[in-house]
Amino acid sequence: MASGHKVNFGKSSIFFSSNITASNREEVCRELQMNEADERSKYLGLPNMLGRKKSALLDFLKDKVHNRVRNWDGRFIAKSGKKILIKSVAQTLPSYVMSVFLLPFGVLKDVKRTLLKYWRDFKPNQQNGIHWMSWSRLSKHKTSGGMGFRDLRDFNVTMHGKQG
Repeated sequence: MASGHKVNFGKSSIFFSSNITASNREEVCRELQMNEADERSKYLGLPNMLGRKKSALLDFLKDKVHNRVRNWDGRFIAKSGKKILIKSVAQTLPSYVMSVFLLPFGVLKDVKRTLLKYWRDFKPNQQNGIHWMSWSRLSKHKTSGGMGFRDLRDFNVTMHGKQG
C-alpha cells in the first residue's frame, strides 16, 4: 500500500502442485480472484513449467538463433564482421534463457551447429565445406589461438553458478 503498486489480476495466474484437489484449487482461485495457470503459460517469454521434454519446449531458442543467422546469410560480410555478429548478437540471444534453465545438450548442439555453419560460409544447398577449425578450437581464448567464441555449455553452467 505504501508504494501504490497493485496486482494486475488480468495478467496474474496461480500454479498448483499435482496433489491439490480440484475443489481446493477453485476455492483459492475464487478467493484471490485469479485464474489457474495452464501448462502453456509463459513469464518473461519463457515457459513457466518444464516437463520431461525440455528440448521440445526450448526449441524456440534454436529457431530464434537460426532465424537471426539466416537473416545475415545473404549479405556479404567479412570474417571480422561475422565474428562480431556471432559474439555480440548470436551468442547473447540465449543468455537470459541460460540464466534460468540448464539447457539440454541437443539444444546447445543445434545452436552451436547453426553458428558454426554461418562462420564456415555453408549454404543450405551446399553439402560439403572445408572445416578449417573445430568449434572447440574456435571457442578458445584469442591468446590461446582461438577466436574467443563462447563454449555454450560452459557459459550455461556459469550462468547457473551466478544464481548460487
